[in-house]
Amino acid sequence: MTEPVKSAFVTLGGVPLRFELEWPFHKSTSGADFHVIHGRAWLLEDSAAGLHADFAANFSQTIVEALPSLAPEHAESVIINGMRMAVDAGRVEFLKSGKRLPVEVSSRYLNFKTKQIRFLTANDQQITDFLKKKLYWLSWHAEQSPAPILMADSCDAQYLGASAEQLMEAAHQLESAGLCAIAGDSARATAAIAAEGDAFHADLRQTLERAVAHFNRALTG
Repeated sequence: MTEPVKSAFVTLGGVPLRFELEWPFHKSTSGADFHVIHGRAWLLEDSAAGLHADFAANFSQTIVEALPSLAPEHAESVIINGMRMAVDAGRVEFLKSGKRLPVEVSSRYLNFKTKQIRFLTANDQQITDFLKKKLYWLSWHAEQSPAPILMADSCDAQYLGASAEQLMEAAHQLESAGLCAIAGDSARATAAIAAEGDAFHADLRQTLERAVAHFNRALTG
C-alpha cells in the first residue's frame, strides 16, 4: 500500500472533511484567555465543490495546560476533533465564501482525573458505522480509489473515545463482511461498500441540514 493520506477525516455524522491549518497558535487579541489557531475545513463531496468553512479554534487555558505543547504533534488532533464536534452539532456552515467561525475547545472535553482529552464515548455500533463511512468517503471516493486509510488513527481514537484495539477489531469485522481489505494498520474499501452509498449520502445531507441554512443555495448559486 502507498502511504495513507492524513489530512482527510470523517465525522460520526458522516461528513467528510479535509483540513488546512495555519500554524502556529497565537494569543487571543480580544483580551480573552484563549490560544487561537485559524483553519479551513473543505467539504469532500462531488456536488459540494468549493464549499468550505473558515474557523478559529479557541483553546481555553485549561486545555493548553493539559497538552504537552501547542505544536502540531500534540494539538492537531484536538483542533480537528473540536471541529468535527462542531460540524455534527450543527454549528458550522459550508459556503463558497464566508466569515470565520469560532470553534471552542474547552475543559468540557478534559477528564480531570486522567488528564486525557476525549470528545465522544462511542459504542461498538457507532465505531463500526464510523469506519464504514470513513471507508466510503476517504477510501472509495478518493482521487485514486480505493486509497489506503488508517483504521486505528490516533486522532479518530481521541475523537471517538475508543482504543486502537477497538478500532482494529471493528475493522476486521468489516473485512470479514467483505467491505475492506486490511494490510497492517491500513485498509482499502472494496466495491461492496458502494452498495451502501445512498445511506452514506443521506446521513451527510441530514447532518448538514441541521446547520447549513445556506447549503442548498450555495450548491445552486
